[in-house]
Amino acid sequence: MPYAILRFEKRRGGPASALEKHHERKKQQYASNPDIDKERSEMNFHLVKPRAKYYSEIQTRIEKAQKENPKCKVRKDSVKFIDTIITASPEFFERRSAEETERYFKRALKFLQEEVGADNIFSAVVHMDERNPHMHLCFVPEGSPSLGIAHIHLPHHVHKQVLSVVVVDQRPSELFGVLF
Repeated sequence: MPYAILRFEKRRGGPASALEKHHERKKQQYASNPDIDKERSEMNFHLVKPRAKYYSEIQTRIEKAQKENPKCKVRKDSVKFIDTIITASPEFFERRSAEETERYFKRALKFLQEEVGADNIFSAVVHMDERNPHMHLCFVPEGSPSLGIAHIHLPHHVHKQVLSVVVVDQRPSELFGVLF
């Protein structure tokens, strides 16, 4: 049975530039990831295209949150954004057309927009140039004075305490409501 896979990684802001280079395919070579096939990179597509550099997107949202809530403090160790990967086990994609794959990721985006707020998401790019299709989605958490992650409401079957890799014991089509 195929599984949905969601990984949420708390970021403190430092790696924003490096992540942007990877997500947006701005490097000429990727020695750290031999699975990237640069000839297939043209098949990658955005569902949410960043309007500016990642760092600027993050700072803009933090400054807005601070204006709206003067108690919102950003400490040196504050989580400034969340780097998310959404995919499924390889067998889920084996017999899927490009259109079905795109529909899966659009529904996953809609799901996360409902959970974290569409305005908080500043990038969502689907990589089709690696072994398994996946979406990188980045957002700035809002709702707590310390810019934490506690306000994110995931379905009860997703273990909130595990913010590295979450393998959902459910078919991807059931989790995101995509019918195939």
